[in-house]
Amino acid sequence: MHLLLAETLARRGARSQALLHLRLATEHEPGLAPSVARLALAWAKDLDDVERAVPEHQGGAVLLSRLAVTLSPKDPERGPWRRRFLEDALTRDPTLGSARVTLIRDLLREGATEAAAEHLARLRATDPGNVHAVELEGSLLAARGEQQAAIAFLLERCPRRDSTCLRRAVELSA
Repeated sequence: MHLLLAETLARRGARSQALLHLRLATEHEPGLAPSVARLALAWAKDLDDVERAVPEHQGGAVLLSRLAVTLSPKDPERGPWRRRFLEDALTRDPTLGSARVTLIRDLLREGATEAAAEHLARLRATDPGNVHAVELEGSLLAARGEQQAAIAFLLERCPRRDSTCLRRAVELSA
């Protein structure tokens, strides 16, 4: 109901009210986070607008994570919001593995291996069964210049059915 009302308000130019109803939609139905993230980013003029759509406290963590993955890190205007959303999500819910995985990937892409290693340790502590941890650890080894160790680690530790992990081993071998 709140999502429908938000869309109606946005069409009528009541952007601020529409963003508030996006927040209410997420509070009442957390599964709407992907749709709410897309709409909030489409309607927002600035970061404050986006934050109006985010529920308070831990309830907003999933939406913040979805907002982050909806944004491209290469977007010159909104790309920096991505890091803020991920960090805010993890402040609200340090066990949110999806946000931590995205942040680790971003840190590795930027060459921030020490920060990536710290977040990888937190991922292993808060989400020990995370399916991305092995692939991320191999990527961290490679980013540190330990190519052969990374390949060996991935070939040994990748679950045989995890194509992302095994693909990373093949990429490093090429």
